[in-house]
Amino acid sequence: MEETRIRDDLDTLAAHCRVKREVHLRKNGKGVEMYSEVTAANSWIANKKGLSTSEWISGLKMTANLAAVRSVPGRSLDGTRCRHGCPEIETLAHVLGFCEQGLLLRNSRHHLIRSKIAAALEIRAG
Repeated sequence: MEETRIRDDLDTLAAHCRVKREVHLRKNGKGVEMYSEVTAANSWIANKKGLSTSEWISGLKMTANLAAVRSVPGRSLDGTRCRHGCPEIETLAHVLGFCEQGLLLRNSRHHLIRSKIAAALEIRAG
Protein backbone atom coordinates (compact mmCIF):
# COMPACT_ATOMS: atom_id res chain seq x y z
CA MET A 1 0.00 0.00 0.00
CA GLU A 2 2.76 2.45 1.03
CA GLU A 3 4.81 1.47 -2.00
CA THR A 4 1.89 2.25 -4.35
CA ARG A 5 1.40 5.68 -2.76
CA ILE A 6 5.10 6.50 -3.13
CA ARG A 7 5.05 5.37 -6.78
CA ASP A 8 1.97 7.54 -7.44
CA ASP A 9 3.65 10.53 -5.79
CA LEU A 10 6.76 10.03 -7.91
CA ASP A 11 4.66 9.74 -11.08
CA THR A 12 2.83 12.96 -10.18
CA LEU A 13 6.12 14.75 -9.50
CA ALA A 14 7.62 13.52 -12.79
CA ALA A 15 4.55 14.70 -14.72
CA HIS A 16 4.73 18.09 -13.00
CA CYS A 17 8.44 18.43 -13.93
CA ARG A 18 7.70 17.53 -17.57
CA VAL A 19 4.96 20.18 -17.78
CA LYS A 20 7.18 22.81 -16.14
CA ARG A 21 10.04 22.03 -18.54
CA GLU A 22 7.72 22.19 -21.56
CA VAL A 23 6.37 25.60 -20.51
CA HIS A 24 9.93 26.84 -19.95
CA LEU A 25 11.03 25.61 -23.38
CA ARG A 26 8.01 27.21 -25.08
CA LYS A 27 8.81 30.57 -23.51
CA ASN A 28 12.53 30.46 -24.31
CA GLY A 29 13.27 30.73 -27.97
CA LYS A 30 9.89 32.29 -28.68
CA GLY A 31 11.39 34.81 -31.11
CA VAL A 32 13.24 32.11 -33.05
CA GLU A 33 9.95 30.83 -34.48
CA MET A 34 9.53 34.13 -36.34
CA TYR A 35 12.96 34.22 -38.04
CA SER A 36 11.64 32.70 -41.27
CA GLU A 37 8.62 35.03 -41.38
CA VAL A 38 10.64 38.25 -41.74
CA THR A 39 13.77 37.30 -43.66
CA ALA A 40 14.82 40.88 -44.52
CA ALA A 41 14.84 41.94 -40.88
CA ASN A 42 16.65 38.79 -39.77
CA SER A 43 19.41 38.70 -42.41
CA TRP A 44 21.93 39.79 -39.75
CA ILE A 45 21.69 36.35 -38.18
CA ALA A 46 23.45 34.60 -41.06
CA ASN A 47 25.63 37.59 -41.99
CA LYS A 48 26.85 39.51 -38.95
CA LYS A 49 28.42 42.24 -41.08
CA GLY A 50 28.99 45.38 -39.01
CA LEU A 51 28.50 43.61 -35.68
CA SER A 52 31.13 42.47 -33.23
CA THR A 53 30.85 38.90 -32.02
CA SER A 54 29.51 40.02 -28.63
CA GLU A 55 26.90 42.30 -30.29
CA TRP A 56 25.82 39.42 -32.53
CA ILE A 57 25.50 37.02 -29.57
CA SER A 58 23.58 39.61 -27.53
CA GLY A 59 21.23 40.15 -30.46
CA LEU A 60 20.57 36.42 -30.73
CA LYS A 61 19.86 36.23 -27.00
CA MET A 62 17.41 39.13 -27.22
CA THR A 63 15.46 37.74 -30.17
CA ALA A 64 15.30 34.28 -28.59
CA ASN A 65 14.05 35.66 -25.25
CA LEU A 66 17.21 34.46 -23.50
CA ALA A 67 18.69 37.81 -22.42
CA ALA A 68 19.79 37.97 -18.80
CA VAL A 69 16.75 39.68 -17.30
CA ARG A 70 15.12 38.64 -14.05
CA SER A 71 11.81 37.59 -15.59
CA VAL A 72 13.53 34.66 -17.34
CA PRO A 73 13.14 31.63 -15.03
CA GLY A 74 16.32 30.72 -13.19
CA ARG A 75 18.03 34.10 -13.67
CA SER A 76 17.42 35.57 -10.21
CA LEU A 77 17.23 34.30 -6.67
CA ASP A 78 15.54 37.42 -5.28
CA GLY A 79 12.49 37.88 -7.48
CA THR A 80 11.57 39.26 -10.89
CA ARG A 81 11.39 42.99 -10.03
CA CYS A 82 13.83 45.38 -11.72
CA ARG A 83 17.31 45.33 -10.20
CA HIS A 84 17.45 49.15 -10.35
CA GLY A 85 14.57 49.65 -7.92
CA CYS A 86 11.68 50.07 -10.36
CA PRO A 87 8.44 48.43 -9.22
CA GLU A 88 8.14 46.77 -12.66
CA ILE A 89 8.99 43.20 -13.60
CA GLU A 90 12.41 43.18 -15.30
CA THR A 91 11.68 42.16 -18.88
CA LEU A 92 13.73 43.01 -21.93
CA ALA A 93 11.07 45.51 -22.97
CA HIS A 94 11.28 47.21 -19.56
CA VAL A 95 15.08 47.41 -19.62
CA LEU A 96 15.28 48.75 -23.19
CA GLY A 97 12.26 51.04 -23.21
CA PHE A 98 11.16 52.14 -19.75
CA CYS A 99 13.71 51.76 -16.94
CA GLU A 100 15.15 55.04 -15.61
CA GLN A 101 18.61 53.44 -15.66
CA GLY A 102 18.70 53.56 -19.47
CA LEU A 103 16.99 56.94 -19.98
CA LEU A 104 20.14 58.89 -20.92
CA LEU A 105 21.26 56.20 -23.36
CA ARG A 106 17.80 56.07 -24.99
CA ASN A 107 17.69 59.87 -25.29
CA SER A 108 21.18 60.15 -26.77
CA ARG A 109 20.39 57.38 -29.28
CA HIS A 110 17.15 59.21 -30.18
CA HIS A 111 18.98 62.54 -30.69
CA LEU A 112 21.68 60.90 -32.83
CA ILE A 113 19.09 59.25 -35.11
CA ARG A 114 17.05 62.47 -35.28
CA SER A 115 20.16 64.43 -36.34
CA LYS A 116 21.02 61.87 -39.05
CA ILE A 117 17.47 62.03 -40.45
CA ALA A 118 17.52 65.85 -40.40
CA ALA A 119 20.89 65.92 -42.20
CA ALA A 120 19.64 63.47 -44.86
CA LEU A 121 16.50 65.58 -45.42
CA GLU A 122 18.57 68.75 -45.77
CA ILE A 123 20.80 67.11 -48.37
CA ARG A 124 17.78 65.84 -50.25
CA ALA A 125 16.03 69.23 -50.16
CA GLY A 126 19.14 70.81 -51.66
